[in-house]
Amino acid sequence: ATTSRLLALVLSATALVACDGPQGTEVGPEGGVVVSDDGRLTVEIPAGALGDTVDISIHAVEDGPDGQGSAIRAYSIEPLGTALVLPAHVEYDWTVEGAADALTGGGDIVDPALVIERGPQWRALADRTIDHDAGYVSGSVNYLGVVAIVD
Repeated sequence: ATTSRLLALVLSATALVACDGPQGTEVGPEGGVVVSDDGRLTVEIPAGALGDTVDISIHAVEDGPDGQGSAIRAYSIEPLGTALVLPAHVEYDWTVEGAADALTGGGDIVDPALVIERGPQWRALADRTIDHDAGYVSGSVNYLGVVAIVD
């Protein structure tokens, strides 16, 4: 299901690219899609969300939310703190090899939430969508920051 949604995005003239290098992917006022190197995190930035072209990159980081249930790898969507005029859609796919095991020790994912770091706190994305069959959780962000999934 995730693959078919990404294909639909490509067909709707939104660029789909992976973060290959340290410079990231150029996304401008026309919007675009950026995917982490391991394929777990996808960020769709809609047309009009950015006023200028920005190099956006996604990097796995070790510092996830402490004390908020089990968490798998957190991702830094950079440049950190970049405000968006329109919210971006963030999707975390836990079916990518090793993701679910890292989250639950091999068990089932019951109630995943996508969280974003806001200062010293982590906040759940209020508009989350969960698809257990497809294995993803998604939501909207108004700025680029560090995100993680917790269960």
